[in-house]
Amino acid sequence: AEINVFPNPMVGNNINITFTNVKNGAYDLQIVNMAGAVVKTMPIQHEGSKTYTVNLATQLPAGIYNVSVKDNSGKVVHTQQVVKQ
Repeated sequence: AEINVFPNPMVGNNINITFTNVKNGAYDLQIVNMAGAVVKTMPIQHEGSKTYTVNLATQLPAGIYNVSVKDNSGKVVHTQQVVKQ
C-alpha cells in the first residue's frame, strides 16, 4: 500500500494525493504548518486506486507543511513533508 502527495514543492493552491493498493474506507487528510496549526482538513472516502485533488482555497504562505492521512480509527497511515515555495 502506498500514499503519495505531489507536487512537492507545492505549486499554486492544489496538491494531489494518490492512493495505490490502499484499503477502501474513510480517511481524513490533515495539513499542518510548522507552528502546529491545522491549515486544512478534508475527509476522503477512498474506493480503489485513485488520485484525489485537494484545493487549499486560500494561498498558503511559503514554508514546510506536514500532510498526514488518518484512517477511520484515527491511526496515522501516512505522513509526508511538503514544501510550499
